[in-house]
Amino acid sequence: MLLASLRLWAPALFALAVCGAPLSAQTPTNDECAGATALAIGVNGPFDSTGATTSASSFTCNPSGAEDVWHSYTSICTGQVSFETCGSSIDTVIELYDGSCAALTSLACSDDAGGACGLASRLRVRLTQGVTYYLRVGIATGLPGSYGVIVSHSGSVGSFSTLATGCDGVSMTASGAPTVAGTIRYDLSGSTGVPFLWFGLPVGPVVICPGTTCALGAEIGVAGSSTNFQVTLPCDPTILGGVIAVQGADLQMTTGSCPAGESFHFRFSDTIVTQIG
Repeated sequence: MLLASLRLWAPALFALAVCGAPLSAQTPTNDECAGATALAIGVNGPFDSTGATTSASSFTCNPSGAEDVWHSYTSICTGQVSFETCGSSIDTVIELYDGSCAALTSLACSDDAGGACGLASRLRVRLTQGVTYYLRVGIATGLPGSYGVIVSHSGSVGSFSTLATGCDGVSMTASGAPTVAGTIRYDLSGSTGVPFLWFGLPVGPVVICPGTTCALGAEIGVAGSSTNFQVTLPCDPTILGGVIAVQGADLQMTTGSCPAGESFHFRFSDTIVTQIG
């Protein structure tokens, strides 16, 4: 009798399991201040606020802001720092706090930055080196979702561009944030001999070996034997607008095309031109 009853109710129980209450999204790990995700100078993210709850206190610039998540930032320099969510796919509201999670003091709040930033948010505050601050990112309207946070001292994170100077399969890549207090890294790949990196002002390109694409795109100001180099730029606003070129090469102890007819040859990478922003 019991078995017959279970067979009778099975379709209904299956439908209830499948079509019942919808599954809720998992709460982000940085849903509360205590779990704040750290930010660094440059582009951070993408992050996802889906499943976030609303903190107890209201945003000072938009009391309707909701479903917020938290980030922390320990200032590398003393000076003005910008936080923005421009380019995010959601309508954000952000607020920056000083103090501890147990006793926060609002420093600035932003809802719609407008202009090219649209419904995303932007604020700029003077921070103190070594102090940790907390950024709250919520939803002004609509639903939570994907967003990013750009942190900079200048309101820009600079740029990388490439000069075509390479030959014979050696390549150079750049990553990081070319801005005040930002960290940048250069990597030479494809080297199977003796690698070299050098830094200087951009030049040319100046063809080194006629009949090849091997060219010089950076003055040889500082050079060393390595396949990578990483540096954190100083807290010095006078470097803004500066330009540096980085190039690499691979020395092979065999005959090749550059130079031709010798017992050795060089393979050159493209040149990365870095604009400090």
